[in-house]
Amino acid sequence: MQQLAIGADISKDHIDLHRLPDGDRLRATNDRKGFAIILNWVGNRPVERLVYRPTGAYHKAFKRFMLMKGLPLSKVNPRLARRFAEATGRLAKTDRIDAELLARYGMLLQPRLLSETGPVIADLKELHMARMALVKDRTAARNRVNNLSRPLLKRQNTERLAQIQKRLAQVDQAIMTLIASDDGLKRQGSTSSSPLQACRRSPPSRISSRCLNSGTWRRKPQPLSVWPGAHRPTVRTRLHRRQHGHRPAGALHASSGRDPLQPGSQGQI
Repeated sequence: MQQLAIGADISKDHIDLHRLPDGDRLRATNDRKGFAIILNWVGNRPVERLVYRPTGAYHKAFKRFMLMKGLPLSKVNPRLARRFAEATGRLAKTDRIDAELLARYGMLLQPRLLSETGPVIADLKELHMARMALVKDRTAARNRVNNLSRPLLKRQNTERLAQIQKRLAQVDQAIMTLIASDDGLKRQGSTSSSPLQACRRSPPSRISSRCLNSGTWRRKPQPLSVWPGAHRPTVRTRLHRRQHGHRPAGALHASSGRDPLQPGSQGQI
């Protein structure tokens, strides 16, 4: 039996689906009742992948429900999906057309499947985003201090800062409580590179979204300026310096001992 590819165009109120290769369509509400209708529509037939585009907060419940039910999900960048539509000559844009294009995208290009994340990781991501918003509000309130002259506005801004700080403390406590309650993170606590120990050593602001998405702690990549050889000027830079009188004396090619700017050199441009 041939496996199915399903495209799902998600909006605030409803979800349009297109199934290939039979071309069947479905529109369901974007709630748990609609999700149950989608499962009945899919039935027991094998599904290769269910392709959707992220739509802000409207796809989160759909994603969590389908992953919990074991359906293979693929999330597609909206920009790439639009370029695929232009490449196929489908310039019209409706919910049904978008669902069909997503199904064809999944069947032809086979985007990678999403891995299921536990509810703790999903809650941590949501708390992390909330904390980032509170930090931005705190920075804006602090920047307004020097621009306020009215005593009433100064008092209100001070109260606003205290309120933001209180909410930050509550979010931080919720983050650390979730981390401590997760059995998987506890098991990883025996290794020095585990996210649990790293989060315990650092404030919640250091919990990166990459750590939350992957479930593993990754070392931050070193900046380009500290890589070996990154400080060496290129041939084009040395040519520019020579033209403007900034060429250092005795600048020779490191391997051959010749000036790469001279004719016959391998570095000639």
